[in-house]
Amino acid sequence: MTEKLSFIDHIDEFRSRIIFSFSFFILFFILSIIYYNQLLSICMNPLRNIKDISFVFISPLEPFLTKMKLCFFSALILNVPIIMYHVTAYILPALKSNEKKYLLFMFPPVLVLFTTGVILTYYIIMPVGVYFLISSSGPNIKAMLSISMYIDFFICFELLIGILFNIPLLILILGKIGIIKREFLVRHRKDAIIAIFIIGAVLTPPDFITQIAVAIPMLFLYELSVLLLKIMTPKKKISHHEGHEVK
Repeated sequence: MTEKLSFIDHIDEFRSRIIFSFSFFILFFILSIIYYNQLLSICMNPLRNIKDISFVFISPLEPFLTKMKLCFFSALILNVPIIMYHVTAYILPALKSNEKKYLLFMFPPVLVLFTTGVILTYYIIMPVGVYFLISSSGPNIKAMLSISMYIDFFICFELLIGILFNIPLLILILGKIGIIKREFLVRHRKDAIIAIFIIGAVLTPPDFITQIAVAIPMLFLYELSVLLLKIMTPKKKISHHEGHEVK
C-alpha cells in the first residue's frame, strides 16, 4: 500500500519533475545548436527536387532568430517522451485502475499517429504541395524564399498534420466514455467524409494529390475508430424476465 503524500510533498515532487524535464530540454537545445546545420538540411530536404530555388534572409536578425526557433522546437519535440513519462508518473497514483489502463493505452497510439502524420507530410505533402505553389508563379520568376518564413511554414504544417491524425483517437476516447455514440458516427458518415475533404482542401495547397494524401488516411482512421468503438463497446444484455407481469 502506497503512503499518501502531503500537499507539500506533491509540490516538491512536481517541482523536481519540472526541473528534471527542463534540464533535458536544455541538453537537447544545446545539442540542436551543435547540429543546427544538419537540422536545417533536414527541414530543406523536401524541396531538394525543386530547381531554381534559393533561400535568403531579409533582416540581420533573421538567421539568428531562425536558428533559435528551429533549435527550440527540435529540443521540445525530443523532450516530449520525457515530459509524457513524468506527467504519467505524477498523475498515475491518483487514478483508479481502469483510468490507469486507459491512460497507459493512450500514449503509444498518440505517438504512432503523430509520427505517421509527420512522416506523410515530410515525404509526400510538403514536396508536392510546395512544388505546386512555386510552379504556379509563372515563367521567368525565380523562387527566393525567406528562410524564417519557410521554417515557420515547415514547423506549423508538420505539427498541424501530426495533431490532426490524432482526431480519430480523440473520437475513440469520447465514444468510450459515452459522449459520442458509434451510431452517431455511422449515421453522419457522409458528413464526416465531406468535412475531411474540406479540411484537406483548406490545410493543403490547392492540388488534388496533396488533398487526397491527407484525406485518405483520415478517412481510414475515422472508419478504424468506428470499428474499434464497435469492438470495445459492450452490448447491453436484455433480461428475459423484463416485461413479465407479476401476479
